[in-house]
Formats: sequence, C-alpha cells, structure tokens
Amino acid sequence: MDRNDYYGGASTSLNLTQLWKRFRSDDKPPEDLGSSREYNVDMIPKFMMANGALVRVLIHTDVTKYLNFKAVDGSFVYNKGKIYKVPATDVEALKSPLMGLFEKRRARKFFIYVQDYDQNDPKSHEGLDLNQVTARQLISKYGLEDDTIDFIGHALALHRDDSYLDEPAKDFVERVKIYAESLARFQGGSPYIYPLYGLGELPQVLHIYFHFNLGKLQALNFGFFDFLKAFARLSAVYGGTYMLNKPECKVEFDENGKAIGVTSEGETAKCKKVVCDPSYLSDKVQKVGRVSRAICIMSHPIPETNDSHSAQVILPQKQLGRKSDMYLFCCSYAHNVAPKGKFIAFVTTEAETDQPEVELKPGIDLLGPVDEIFYDMYDRFEPCNDHEADGCFISTSYDPTTHFETTVKDVVGMYSKITGKLEYFSEPQIGRPSGEGEVERESVVLEVDRPSGEGEVERESADLQVDRPSGEGEVGRESVEKEVEIEIGEADVEAVGEAEVQTVAPEVEPKSEVDPQMIEVEVDVQPEVEPDVEAMVEVQPEAVIDVQPEVEPESEVAPEMIEVEPSTTQV
Repeated sequence: MDRNDYYGGASTSLNLTQLWKRFRSDDKPPEDLGSSREYNVDMIPKFMMANGALVRVLIHTDVTKYLNFKAVDGSFVYNKGKIYKVPATDVEALKSPLMGLFEKRRARKFFIYVQDYDQNDPKSHEGLDLNQVTARQLISKYGLEDDTIDFIGHALALHRDDSYLDEPAKDFVERVKIYAESLARFQGGSPYIYPLYGLGELPQVLHIYFHFNLGKLQALNFGFFDFLKAFARLSAVYGGTYMLNKPECKVEFDENGKAIGVTSEGETAKCKKVVCDPSYLSDKVQKVGRVSRAICIMSHPIPETNDSHSAQVILPQKQLGRKSDMYLFCCSYAHNVAPKGKFIAFVTTEAETDQPEVELKPGIDLLGPVDEIFYDMYDRFEPCNDHEADGCFISTSYDPTTHFETTVKDVVGMYSKITGKLEYFSEPQIGRPSGEGEVERESVVLEVDRPSGEGEVERESADLQVDRPSGEGEVGRESVEKEVEIEIGEADVEAVGEAEVQTVAPEVEPKSEVDPQMIEVEVDVQPEVEPDVEAMVEVQPEAVIDVQPEVEPESEVAPEMIEVEPSTTQV
C-alpha cells in the first residue's frame, strides 16, 4: 500500500519533467537537455556489489527474471586532491600509483592474506583469531600507512567512519573479500552492477519475499524494499496486491497496542504484521541525522575516471577534514538513464551543516562543468519501537552511501526480527547446503543478444556490443518472454577477452528448450584485460570453469550452461 501515485516512495525514479517539477516548481526543462522520457533519475541511487548480499537476496527471491544489469565501469577513491582507481588485489596493489614502492609490497602481503583467509581453515589464519584481534591490530601487523588504511577501510570495506578499527577484524576482512570477489565475478572495471533504466525497474523485494514466506502482512511502501514495478508483478503471482495512491494510510492497533490492520479511504486491510518506512509511523522513530545531496546533469564523465560512463568515487573523511565520507555517483546513457551524451551525477554526504552548497563543494568540484544542478537535504530516521509488542517493523532511512551494503543489512535485520531466523543470503560465503552432500551455487543470469531467427542462438565474442538495434546482419533484442536465458554461477573468470566462459552445473539433465522461468541479467564488461588479470581471480578456487574460445551457433540452449558475453560501451 502506497500513499503516492507512483512506485518507489523516496527511492523513486523521475523523468526530466518530474525532476524539474520537484525541484524547480512549474519551470520547464531546457530543450537542449533532450527528451524528458529518456531520463530515469533515481532519487536515491545506489550500486550493487556483484557478489554482495543484495544480489543473493534478488536471486533467492527469484525476481531477477524481470531485471537486466550492466557492470559499472569504475570504482575510485579520492586521495590528496586526486582520483585514483581502487586497488583490491595484490596485483593491483603493485600497479597502483596510490602507494610508494615499499608500501605496495606491504599492501600486497595484506591482500594476499585477505584473499587466502578461510574461516574454516585455521592454516589460513596465520595464528590470528579475527574474532579477538581488532582491525587496527591486524593492519599494524603489515605496517600499512594511514592513507592506505584509509582507502582499504572506506573504499574497499565500505565503512562509513573509523570505528571499525577497534572492532573485531573478521567483518573487516570479509568485507574486503566480498569486494575482491565482486570485482572478479564479471571482470568489469569495478565490483558493482546497476540495472538498466535505473532502480525504477527494480520492485518491492520485501513485499514479495515477506508475502511469500510470512503470510498475512501489510507492507506500507518501505524504502529499500520499493524496488518497484517488476517486483510488484512477481508479487501478484504469489497473491500479493500492490495499491498505489492510497492517501492517509493509518495503522490500526488493538487495545494492547498490537497492529491489526491499515485503513485508507474508509477501508481496512487486516493483518498480523506491518512493515513500513519511517514516514508512516512517525511516533515510533527517532531522527539520527540528515543527508545533503546534489543532483547534477552533465555532458561528460567525471574527470580522471578513465572516461567511465558509470562510476563511484569515495572521498574518505580524513581527506576532507570531515566526520563522515562523501560519495560521488555517476551513471549515463550506457545504463539507459539519460539521453545519449548525458550523464547523471550525485554528490552525497552526512550533513554536518545546513548549507549543502558549501558542504558538497569538494565533491562538486571534481565533476567539472555541469549543465544543471539541484540541491536537497532530507532527514534520516531509525525505529525506536518495540516490534515484539506492537507488530510494527520499520526500516531505517537511506544513508548517503552510493552502494546497497548498509541498506541490505537493514533488510536482513528486519527479516530476522520478523521470522526469528537468519537466511543464508546474509552470510558472505559462496554456496550453501541444499541437500545431503550437495552444494547449491547461487546464480545470476546474463542476457545474451542473438538473431531473431527461429530457434537459433548466436554467441557473440568479446568485441561485440551487447545492445544494438536490430536490422540486417545485426543482433536484435527481443522481448523478455522470448529472451535466451543462461545462468552464471558463483564462479570466477580465469580467462576473458574473446573467449566464452561456460560452467556446467553438476547432475542436471539437459533440456531441449530454454526454461522460461529463468531471469536475465545483462552485464557490460570491459573487453580488454591486462595479461596479469588471472592473478586477481583466485577468490573462488572451488569453481569448475571450462574456457571455449569459439562456439558454433546452436539451435538449443541447455539451461545448465553458463555463459558470459563481454561487451563494450561505445561513446
């Protein structure tokens, strides 16, 4: 149930006309910015870690059949006035200009330790109990400098402040491992992926999952879970109902203060539990901060990011003399969120003043010339109610980060409170038991372009662009219902380029037809990889990979085959 007449609430996506109406009243956008309907501007944009918790949630809920993703081009960190690519492995550490020669060697040893660490293998611990040793103590063992600690803690482990240094090192190490695994997963320039057409194409994850698993539950447009239209469709398959434009939603309580339903326009929907964002139960939340942000429309990528059409730049707090980090988010027509030649950039941070124009200036200065800029501030809330007593489960407001790792932690926490159990997707491990003696590998499905000919599939090589208009001799994109679906498991890629990567799932009978229930995820991957990239992909040694440089077109696609079709984004 949503009081708005659109999906998504605070995290909705707006076209250019809607953006202008929201921030500039009745003014009309300039014609030189292009068509309004070609813009999909996410109000709270966040990238997804390719091997992170949110991807596991999406796979587990089986909603990815409506989603197409592309890899994000770059992940960067701000250091001493310049932007640098974030090194995440021992190989990248040796090549990074962020560090001097001796510091590179020390960082390389640290990354090797993190890469080899296995919580189930005591030999990999090197005598350290990461449940007892703090992150500060672990880092001191390798003698890393403050600037190195800064980018590892904030740009790789994605901590928002330095409090992690005095906490057990296990979480810190696992965060860095997830970053490296995500970077290796699709062999892109970053560990992140982002949906085509923005987050507006993602729907109500929790609405579906909670309805399917918990039965009677009333969801009131709750923040992160508003992954929008596609999930609303899938929710309907399981008997869920999504109601827009329901004004004055009021949660009803019994004489004991327990939620029993939600009333709108004289009608009451009865329920046993209520899940909502803070705006629906303002008397059960407390303010914990504010977020300052700037939304920018540009005609160029962020400078010093290797012309990346999509990128994240993290500005650690110490580099700016602040108490919290600053984040730069950039996406473009490569992800179908703006007309060709246009870029959407966000600058966000935890507000420390009431002047966003001044506070965000260090980040905005890194963007270069901007065509238009909009400033905004919003309050952040977190629940302070007793959910066991009132049956109300309230999400936390969005933080200023440009990734979903903190938000999905809130999601898993809510699920745990509601069900009393913790699902496997919260664990930063690959694979989980699915039966006696078996391990079920989670999967993401990649979209493959092919001719529209009946029953034929053309596997493209790495130098071909994935998205192309259909025409004579070209690959055409077909509808969701007819797209070829191929599943990629939790396997790392040891060879890329023009080779195709295939993994065969164990003990699966081949089928003559493509399973229509599978989901497609389009990932845009850089076609050229430096020769030593193989050394970077050692995070998942148990995966079985067969590399086949050339594959003939087939009339049938076995659903157990895993294919990665690298492609490039052309300017």
